[in-house]
Amino acid sequence: MVLLFVTLSSCGQTVSTDKQPTTNKPTSQEALAVYQAMTVEICNCTYSTMKNNKPSTSLDSCYKVVLKKYTDTLRVLGYDPASSVGENKLSNEIRLYLCRDMYSLLQKEWADEDDKKLFFKGTIVSQKKLADGEIEIVMADAKTKEKRTFKSVSFLSDPSQTNKKLLEYEMTIEYEVRHNSKTKRDENYIKEGGKSMTIGVEKVGN
Repeated sequence: MVLLFVTLSSCGQTVSTDKQPTTNKPTSQEALAVYQAMTVEICNCTYSTMKNNKPSTSLDSCYKVVLKKYTDTLRVLGYDPASSVGENKLSNEIRLYLCRDMYSLLQKEWADEDDKKLFFKGTIVSQKKLADGEIEIVMADAKTKEKRTFKSVSFLSDPSQTNKKLLEYEMTIEYEVRHNSKTKRDENYIKEGGKSMTIGVEKVGN
């Protein structure tokens, strides 16, 4: 229990030696104190290191550092952070929403990243596999009906369907622009993530 008592003392709690538990099972108050101490350390670490980093990057790094520091203590508490049970327990007990302004900082970061993302909403006109193995997908803009060509490593939908069938549905895709060194041209590539590349699908008309 040495690690546990050192941790509690370091976070400003007085531990009375004549009231130490007679068993190796810590009380819920002891567990709560450790979780609170971890939360405070993660918050302080994040604020002090995110000046040159994204809030989410600093938060992730600090979480790992603090978790490593408290791993032995957590195991004394009966939770192995390396196990799925211990991981779920920590996600419920480490209350990062208590960090000052943390959530608003993360929201701003996510909003800034969304502003940089490229989306295209429209219907599939055609899909075909090229000689190099890539998939060429032509889509029509939902409003202007202007056609735009994309490349992908997979089909957006079952290629056996007819073009007429494909044109009945609108979908929004996220893509990025890559420079082709061979053709010296910029090309649109659909970001891959399995079916998650389709952000929304809706039928056009009745």
